[in-house]
Amino acid sequence: MWHAGEFTAAEAVLEGYLEQYPHDTKTWISYAQMQKKVRVGEVVTNRLHPGLQSASDVPVSRESVWRSRTVLYRAIRLSGVDENETTVLPARASLLQALGLLELTHGYEMYGSTLLELAVRSCPTLTPVLRWQRIRRARAGHVVAGAGRVQKMREAVRRQFVS
Repeated sequence: MWHAGEFTAAEAVLEGYLEQYPHDTKTWISYAQMQKKVRVGEVVTNRLHPGLQSASDVPVSRESVWRSRTVLYRAIRLSGVDENETTVLPARASLLQALGLLELTHGYEMYGSTLLELAVRSCPTLTPVLRWQRIRRARAGHVVAGAGRVQKMREAVRRQFVS
């Protein structure tokens, strides 16, 4: 439905499904991807640092990135941490990876790459994402930001998503 531009109908179907199956991580991620599609009246923007841009980037608007981010945050709230609250569960790790990629590719390189690091630390099967050229370039920017800033970001992300 959403490929044909029927966003309202697609949203209703997905919201109904996710109400019944709130822990279906793949559907949440698909829903977030759907929300990234620019709608009529929205202005396409590019917040990427030139070194992180790619010809395959999906056109987005401020509104579409916000919608996608909102869906991922809702999904993350419904996912969980382990019983000791020291690491995130694999489902949450996948959602953090999706949010990290969204943030990293839409102007928030440090926050996005920190989310990716947390996801990988919690679910090592996600490690290949850290090898992507675009991710390596963003993480190289951490050196410029300084160790103190990077550590503060890591602590903030950990507090927000683990505890």
